[in-house]
Amino acid sequence: EEKNEGDAQRVEVYFCQKCKKEVRFPRFNNPIKLLETRNGRCGEWANCFALFCRSVDLETRFVIDNADHVWVEIYSNEKKRWIHCDPCENVMDVPLMYEKGWKKELAYVFAFAKDHVMDVTWRYTFDRQKTTKRRKQVRPIVLINFFNKLNARLQKNLSSERKKVLEERFLAEIVEFILPQNNLRKKSEENQGRNSGSLDWKVERGEAGIDSCVGDSLVPIMITPSQNEIDSKCFEIIYDASKDEYSRTNDTNLSTKKWESQIYEVENIFRKIENDWKKAYLARKQGKEKGFLVWKINLKDLKIKQIEICVNSFKVENGNVFGIVCCGSQCQRLKPNGIIKLDDIKEADYLELRLELSGGNGENSWQHSQLFRTDLNNSEPGLKIKVEFE
Repeated sequence: EEKNEGDAQRVEVYFCQKCKKEVRFPRFNNPIKLLETRNGRCGEWANCFALFCRSVDLETRFVIDNADHVWVEIYSNEKKRWIHCDPCENVMDVPLMYEKGWKKELAYVFAFAKDHVMDVTWRYTFDRQKTTKRRKQVRPIVLINFFNKLNARLQKNLSSERKKVLEERFLAEIVEFILPQNNLRKKSEENQGRNSGSLDWKVERGEAGIDSCVGDSLVPIMITPSQNEIDSKCFEIIYDASKDEYSRTNDTNLSTKKWESQIYEVENIFRKIENDWKKAYLARKQGKEKGFLVWKINLKDLKIKQIEICVNSFKVENGNVFGIVCCGSQCQRLKPNGIIKLDDIKEADYLELRLELSGGNGENSWQHSQLFRTDLNNSEPGLKIKVEFE
């Protein structure tokens, strides 16, 4: 019924961690059906907005990128060019917002109209050299030939007047793409992060923008054992990726949310949730060769009996996970079983744990090395740092 009425090609199921209920979310593609449901994300917004534009006789394109976002372009007879419109973000004519503001690493952006298709990647990117390096899924000449054949088929029955209009616009658009400076706009939205969606979701996707990105704005955290932990002669901190939470075994009042809340230093890392596989883990950002995290624990004036660290990691396809812990004059690398033990520590001001992710093959190499991978519904601690005091 959902497929017939609303052209729902798939149905997503979401599980609420608070109320423990599942919610069905049919991804309707028919904009008429969406006017009834009034529910959806960027795809549904773009679908409805395209319908409205077409209804008032505006020439409209439906635009999709390789990184899971869609929007619309409309042709301006006054400006003689196609205008970027993102109805989900309430933004118009700010094409570099995704690259500069959201920090998206775009490779392919395609625009679909009723009588033509167009590779518009160069409207939405400024760093042409980096963009070109990311375009590895198909050889350029093959892509160009495919688009030419597809356009010839779409325009087969068009009038000569319409064909001439499309040809003139095509040439003007190619000229526009030559200089990346043509994409710049004097608007503050160019550097803004994503508006739609929760902050957690935007940070997870790396689309929250400059001000809220983990890294440059991170305040280094030196974890300090509390008096309760010192009195119990045991400091233990545990991170659970499914809950995105740190817990303290001997001082529950010091539990904190967010993986970055106890980090001393980090680069190119984010938390990934796989709703289809029901998994959560930390990984390096897509397109980055390496990512790392550092935890630092203040041990000044404390007598240490023993340190034990357990790290749950996951590697496939030549992915690499490198770990090293240093305390006082001792340093040890992470063993294959993910366990590090240190004893006979005479004096140390702090304990430092550094984990690095690298390696892997192909476009999904960032997924080939993971930290703290666990089930969403049956989680296990991914990181445990335990320090026993004398």
